[in-house]
Amino acid sequence: MSEPSHADRASVRGGSPRAAVPPAADSVRPVSGATRLSSSGRRGDLLLVASTCLVLYLAGNGRISLWDRDEPRYAEAAREMLVRHDFVVPMFNGEPRYHKPIMIYWVMAAGYALFGQGEFGARFFSAIAGTVTCLLTYRLGTRMGGRSVGLAAALMLAVAPLMMIESKLATPDALLMATLLGAFSCLWELASSGFSWRWSLGFWALLGLALLIKGPVGLGVLATALAVWLVLGRQWTLLRRMNWIAGMAVMLGVVLPWGVAVFWATGGEFYREAIGKHVIGRSLEAMDNHRGFPGYYLVATLLGLFPWSLALPLALRGVRGRLLRDAGSSSFLVGWMMGPMLLLELVRTKLPHYYLPAYPAWAILIARGLVAFHAEGNRLVRCRWGVLRIFGMMAGCGGAALAAAGFVLIAGPRPLVAPAVVLAGVLALGTLLAGCLLLRARDRAGWTALLAAWGGLGLGVSLWLLPAANACRVEQRAARSLLACAAGREAIVLHMFREPSLIFYLGRPVPILTAEESLRRFVRDHGPALTLLHADELTRLAQHPALRVEVCARVDGVEISQTETTSIAIVRLSRRSPRGVRAANRIRRDEARE
Repeated sequence: MSEPSHADRASVRGGSPRAAVPPAADSVRPVSGATRLSSSGRRGDLLLVASTCLVLYLAGNGRISLWDRDEPRYAEAAREMLVRHDFVVPMFNGEPRYHKPIMIYWVMAAGYALFGQGEFGARFFSAIAGTVTCLLTYRLGTRMGGRSVGLAAALMLAVAPLMMIESKLATPDALLMATLLGAFSCLWELASSGFSWRWSLGFWALLGLALLIKGPVGLGVLATALAVWLVLGRQWTLLRRMNWIAGMAVMLGVVLPWGVAVFWATGGEFYREAIGKHVIGRSLEAMDNHRGFPGYYLVATLLGLFPWSLALPLALRGVRGRLLRDAGSSSFLVGWMMGPMLLLELVRTKLPHYYLPAYPAWAILIARGLVAFHAEGNRLVRCRWGVLRIFGMMAGCGGAALAAAGFVLIAGPRPLVAPAVVLAGVLALGTLLAGCLLLRARDRAGWTALLAAWGGLGLGVSLWLLPAANACRVEQRAARSLLACAAGREAIVLHMFREPSLIFYLGRPVPILTAEESLRRFVRDHGPALTLLHADELTRLAQHPALRVEVCARVDGVEISQTETTSIAIVRLSRRSPRGVRAANRIRRDEARE
């Protein structure tokens, strides 16, 4: 974490005559130090942030198979889009997929065009979106608090656990976060610098892109954040600067071409399912048992931003006075944090990444609190409860590391033991070093050590732990063995073992037949077929009077929903001969009499 610059100290302490005067209620001024940031220092900071993010978010992406169940659904739909040359209606396994709008599939298709139809191509633009998010966080943090705030906020966000996870997944969440952060940045420029065609139209264009990424979710996040900010900061003149008529025309220009095309192609069915089921339905009831409790997103954020969330009291220490004293960045950040949280608490379906677009606001607020605390000559060990906070951080990080390593030792596959233990040790030692430095009043070195520990942990997980876990997983290897047994000559169907990643790795739509009668009819009409069966399914189908079951191969591994090793049989299903049918019926009658 960088040392506060002279401009940072002036802005924090109010050393300049201008800084000592509170701004008017309808004006927001960017920090003066931001305008004097040297171009060489800016380039160095941007290079550090970008390189850190790209290394963390791209490392190992091509060596780790897609994680069921969301990743393969998006990745396969993008692949089928390219195969079918239909860029309007997304399809998964040959059937319409109306869960999300089109943008994520377009972006993944672009990744395939650059890097091929594999995991790296599917995840590439999520990594780019995560990197853009951190770069925009640096810019906005610099505008609000100076270079030190921008750099600290960007780096803390870059190595936050949930940020690293979402920036490495083939899902729309990282893309939505980057888009909404751009829109929030445009709002801040309109508030701080006055009306601008560039910023006003940029806001509406980004809002249109957010609608194409995840539908009304982005609109709800922006609207609630803006509403809370207007109430706290009294920035009513911002509404006049937003250029509503021209801006809405730009937004509609972004959304309507595809929106009309998909309505025409599906007869409106896309909107009935996407809005009625996946927006309204998720709001009214917990889908897929994703429930929560009051305060769910506050707890999830404290964990998702750990360990930086431990510095939240330092950030709130300065915010309480600023909210009452001015209408500037404090109310903007608090509105950004509180508005979406209040909205999502009302939604019955809860997942931690729903709140991800608010993470940059948390990072900037926490970074500004730390920089202000340090600029005033304070040190964490000397403040009230400082020693307790330092030992709490060490206990939290060390406890998390030991718990993860212990879980792998007890219940995890053997190939995971070595990387889990070593990486837990890296995190524990890095946290211990950071705690010792903080206890010696060397705050900058302590926070830097903590950044390095979490960055090293993320890199180790990507390059060692997850590839080791991938070698234990059964889905990709089962799909490859199934293709090898079929050799392009026999049909493939899926029965009860039907994870979405199987569709992706089989490389084409595959019939899913969950009923035994459906399997019998398929074999009768199309001839022998290969499928994947668990042990209990194999035993049951072996007794079917009309189906002959032949085991071709077996694949052992761990399913994504389990921790224990399972055995998957690759079997050939064919019709029994009349003699075989009579024998099977005789056996079933004998078992029934017994």
